[in-house]
Amino acid sequence: MKREKLFVVFVLMMCGLMSVNSVKADGSPTDNVTVNLKFRPVQSITVAASQETVDLIYATEANYQNGVSATLADHLTVFSTGGVAVSVKADTENFTSTSTGAVGIPVGDVVISAANGTGNSVSATLTDVPLATTNGTLIASEDGGRDLKFNVTYDNTVAGSSDSYINKYIHPDNPETVYTTTVTYTIVTK
Repeated sequence: MKREKLFVVFVLMMCGLMSVNSVKADGSPTDNVTVNLKFRPVQSITVAASQETVDLIYATEANYQNGVSATLADHLTVFSTGGVAVSVKADTENFTSTSTGAVGIPVGDVVISAANGTGNSVSATLTDVPLATTNGTLIASEDGGRDLKFNVTYDNTVAGSSDSYINKYIHPDNPETVYTTTVTYTIVTK
């Protein structure tokens, strides 16, 4: 009887092993999936929200004698997944005023320059750009990065120091005469 029990146990074990093998034979124990990392170029440029208006103020004798400039720290923030070029242009040929009889001031009187800002160590070619209605390349880099901050200077010292603004653009009936243009920064893949 012991033998019969052993034989029954042996038969049951064999049936169990055959069941496991038949399950394996019916389906695949593995399968594959393809995982792709797809990289698309992304560029963005942002002007610091608190610096969306730049005032070059002529209010003293020294201003009229030396001209005026303003350097804005971390004025532009650039994000680029690769090489980048940032250009700048004015929307009009002249700064214009709403004052009656005001003569336009050429936008080329203001030169824009850039420098690396806070935490930015990217190697870039930085070129001074006299404003014009065509794009001038201000920043060019073979490398991209994220949160690349640039200081920007709006310089009117050369044109502003030549006495060309005295008697010509000031309207004595107004406490202040304002001349305006819009400046646009554009970022493209390099």
